[in-house]
Amino acid sequence: MGMNLVANLIGQLTYFYTDKVGMAVAGIGVVMMIAKIVDAVTDIWFGNIVDHSKGGNRKYYQWLARMMVPYVIVLVLLFTVPIQAGQIPALIYACVTNILMTAVCGTLIGTPLAAVMVVRTNSQSERETMGVFRAVFTYMSGMIIAIVTIPITNLLGGNQNAWIKYGFIIALFVLLLLSICYMNGRKAKLVDQTEDAAGNTEEAEEEAVPLPEAVSCLFRNKYWVIVLLFNLITQITNSLAATAGTYYSKWIFGNDN
Repeated sequence: MGMNLVANLIGQLTYFYTDKVGMAVAGIGVVMMIAKIVDAVTDIWFGNIVDHSKGGNRKYYQWLARMMVPYVIVLVLLFTVPIQAGQIPALIYACVTNILMTAVCGTLIGTPLAAVMVVRTNSQSERETMGVFRAVFTYMSGMIIAIVTIPITNLLGGNQNAWIKYGFIIALFVLLLLSICYMNGRKAKLVDQTEDAAGNTEEAEEEAVPLPEAVSCLFRNKYWVIVLLFNLITQITNSLAATAGTYYSKWIFGNDN
C-alpha cells in the first residue's frame, strides 16, 4: 500500500506541475517521458544488482530497510520545485527528482518487494492470497489518493506550499507502512532457509547470472515479452486515467474538487 500511495500521488504530479506551479505542459511531458525511459533501463540493471547482492532471500528486506528513508525524502522533494528560478531550472529539477523517485529509489524498493511473494512461501494458494491482498490495497490506495488529494491540498491553501505539506504527511504514512513491512519480514521464515546439524539457520545463495546473459534470456522468453507489451499498454491507459480526471474536472466542470 505504501508504494502504491506514492505511485498514485506521482499520477497527480502533472496537474501540480502545470496548474499549481505554472510549468510548461510540453516540458513536463518530456520530463515524464525521460523519467520513464530511464526507469525502464534501471529496472533491469538494479534487478540484476539486487539478485547478486548477499544475504539469501533475506536480502530483499535488507534493500527495503536501506531505501525507505531516501524514498520518502525524495517524495517530499518532488514538490519543492524552484519555479522562481525560471522554467528551465524548474524542469531540470523536476526531471532529476522524478528519475530519483521512480528509476532509483522506487526501483530499489519495488524490485525486492516484488520478489517477496516468491521467497515467503512455496505454496501456490498462499501466493494467490498474497496477490489478492496486494491487489486490494493497490486499488484502495489509488482510490484514497484520487479522492482526497485535491480537496485536502485546496483546504491547505491550494498553492505549492500546500502540496509540500500534503506530500510530507503522505511521506510519513508511507514510511510507517514500509517499516511495518520490514519488521514483519525480519521475523518471517523464508523458503530458502535450512538448518545445519547444530540447529543454526542457513540460507542458500542462488547462482549469479551475468547481466547480458540475463537480458538475452528475458527477450527470448515469449511469455515475458507478452507481459512486457501488456504492461506497456496498461501503463499508458493508467497514466491517462490518473492524469486526465483532475484536468477534466477543473476545465470542463469548473471545479477540481
